[in-house]
Amino acid sequence: MAPAQMDPARIAAARITTAYSHPTTFSLPRSRPPSDAKLETSRPYWRVALLAVSLWLACTGSTRAQQSEGPRGDRSARPNIVLLIADDLGKELGCYDYEVARTPNIDAVATQGT
Repeated sequence: MAPAQMDPARIAAARITTAYSHPTTFSLPRSRPPSDAKLETSRPYWRVALLAVSLWLACTGSTRAQQSEGPRGDRSARPNIVLLIADDLGKELGCYDYEVARTPNIDAVATQGT
């Protein structure tokens, strides 16, 4: 039977077979296990880790709540410090005389300190 008379599936199978049998010809990538197989094996570990972290946070949060005694007198003498962080903010603030964007709350903190 000539290759022109063969059906396309048999031609493709023959090409794949020859590609793997001769190292000098074009080779197709070998099949890999599906990506779902890797995720299924790692899912239980993530669930256990998430459960452990959740329990740790719940336990430490409840013990911290029990230990708190309320405000202390010596803490009122220390200044309150607020740190504002924005990773994509430049000089586009009203307190820096930028007229396009309006930032009244940040401007109030900059001028009054509260």
